[in-house]
Amino acid sequence: MEKKLILSTLLSTALISSAYADEPVNLNETANKVTIGEGEIKSQNVEDIKDVFDTTSGVESNDGGLSIRGVGDDGRGIAVTDDGVSLTDVSGSFSADIDTSELEKLVVYKGPGSIYSVNGTGGVLQAKSKPIFKMGNNIKASVGNYGYKYLKLNAHSYFDIDSLVNFTYTKKESDNDYKEHSAKSDDRYTLKYGQILGDTSSIEVGLRYVDSFKEKTQSVTDTNFQEYLDGGTVTNDAGMWVYNSRDVQTTTLDSKYKKYNGNDLIKVSASYSSKDMTYYNDGKINVNNDNYKIGLDAEYEMDRGSHSMLFGLSYKKDGMNDNYQYLYGDVTMGGGGGTTILSVDGTSLGDVLSLSNSSNYLLGAYAKDDWQINKKIKLETSLRLDSVNFDVDSTAYWKYNGGQEKYTVDLNAGVLQAVSKSDVLVTPRIALLYGLSSTTNTYASIAQGQRSINDTQLLVNIKNGFSTDVDPATSLNYEIGLKHKSDNLVADVSIYKNIISDEIIEVKDTLSAVKYYENAGEVDKKGIELGLKYTFNDFYYIGTNYSYMDYKYVTYVAFTGDYSGNTFRAVPDYKYALYAGFKNPVKKMSGKVEVITSGSFYTDDANTERYEGYSGVVNVMFGKELAANHKLMVNVNNVFDKRYATDASLVSGVTTYTIAAPRTYKVSYMYKF
Repeated sequence: MEKKLILSTLLSTALISSAYADEPVNLNETANKVTIGEGEIKSQNVEDIKDVFDTTSGVESNDGGLSIRGVGDDGRGIAVTDDGVSLTDVSGSFSADIDTSELEKLVVYKGPGSIYSVNGTGGVLQAKSKPIFKMGNNIKASVGNYGYKYLKLNAHSYFDIDSLVNFTYTKKESDNDYKEHSAKSDDRYTLKYGQILGDTSSIEVGLRYVDSFKEKTQSVTDTNFQEYLDGGTVTNDAGMWVYNSRDVQTTTLDSKYKKYNGNDLIKVSASYSSKDMTYYNDGKINVNNDNYKIGLDAEYEMDRGSHSMLFGLSYKKDGMNDNYQYLYGDVTMGGGGGTTILSVDGTSLGDVLSLSNSSNYLLGAYAKDDWQINKKIKLETSLRLDSVNFDVDSTAYWKYNGGQEKYTVDLNAGVLQAVSKSDVLVTPRIALLYGLSSTTNTYASIAQGQRSINDTQLLVNIKNGFSTDVDPATSLNYEIGLKHKSDNLVADVSIYKNIISDEIIEVKDTLSAVKYYENAGEVDKKGIELGLKYTFNDFYYIGTNYSYMDYKYVTYVAFTGDYSGNTFRAVPDYKYALYAGFKNPVKKMSGKVEVITSGSFYTDDANTERYEGYSGVVNVMFGKELAANHKLMVNVNNVFDKRYATDASLVSGVTTYTIAAPRTYKVSYMYKF
């Protein structure tokens, strides 16, 4: 029995940890890999990954979105996994909807070149839940302003010493009524089964159901934004599409198998998910109840002499059948010929606007070799090859013109349009690490990533009569850096130059409402990322994270203009965070204060206007174990109620804003049983 208990601990990687312990810093890694451990996650009372990334250089997360070094704002280019289940499909489109209920670790690889990258150039986010053998019985409840409520129940039961079952339920909802029509709700049910198989292997099987709903407020224009700055509520009356929202139900079945063969490790994972969704967008209602994703991955890890090697195979397939887009049925028409939409009075379905299908798959193989040449020098090499294949078709009947607010008969009404496209994506990386001392290393790396045009973009191009012969975008990254860890000081710095050729961009004529996707030429991104943390008396710490970004188009010519030499829209010149905190395991309490500042940025590719950014946004958190198994936590974000925008976009003379949340707070209580 004792032997099996030890094995279960090893096989589930249940290493000794504490709610007040940070993730150990690994000097044998490059600084573009960031690991956020269980200690930091617990001390910050994380119920949304945004709470973590506010103070992570090079990473942005707002309202469910995610970007790494400027990639991901369009929902593509980052490989995201949630407890081994890929949230990135074949096209590179991803969701950052991470389950934080039993989160143990977040690992971020910044920039291209990772063997875990999937049709992307931005990087990788891996969310790792606690292994089932580490999960405990607990209940947690949080309440806050703007209707915020959070409830979590986690309970497990052993069948015998070798196997157990775990159930987790979470419910999260908020009204967000500082802006109208912005409510969100999320219900999750997760059932996991784990078993030790003999002395060298284990298996986990999980079943998850997620029901989520999110309202989307209309564009916030100058008038609305000024009202918000003056302390008012943002109203949902900037246009007629007042019912915009998303309603999604997802069911996922996954399994993970591990087996030790001596010191070698074999890992096999499989997942299947289905999704039903209804999206209410401007002019269109999208209804689809036949979406699926399949994922199969196998890895073999081994150490041979001074080489640590990994080999893997990956297969992904996703499909979308009978994807209907409808006109709104509850509309009032008028204007010349009665074809202009004057108002929208409900969400009943009108005529079919279009019908589309897609079937996509990816075959990938990857290998990595970390060669410890001597005590000071380590060489990392890796290569990933992917074949991505898209098969899409669309039949259009009507067209929605957002610029004129009209429904018109499509010129190719009733004609089936189809396209198939395949690309091979190459992702190599080489890095040399040199140990300056026992506490400091330096490194230099060269890496490449590629991403192809996706199925949605292909459909847009064939619907609007544009070419689908779009090359994959190629991102070549040069990076040098330094990493230090001593008794009191942790520091890292990265300097990178990222050249992207054949970037795939959206070109849109707002007057005709016609858009398409094409290769944009060349992009040059230069940046510096710095992280410092100093700990004293073992209890107190101070730190900072800083990012400098200089992202420019080298060549970019579209029919809307020549933007060559211009700076990227919506990328601030800099962003930094200052923080201070304490962790006292004796008194079982922790706290942290952070101050965040972000520089100005251009609001359009023509670089005609800038938004000022924001400064001095203060967040505070505190946690205290009141008694054995009882803990109280308090979070206050934006303590001084600063009103600002996280994004601003100038199109056709009109600026729209993505507003940040005003002062928010929550009080949380957890009981372990």
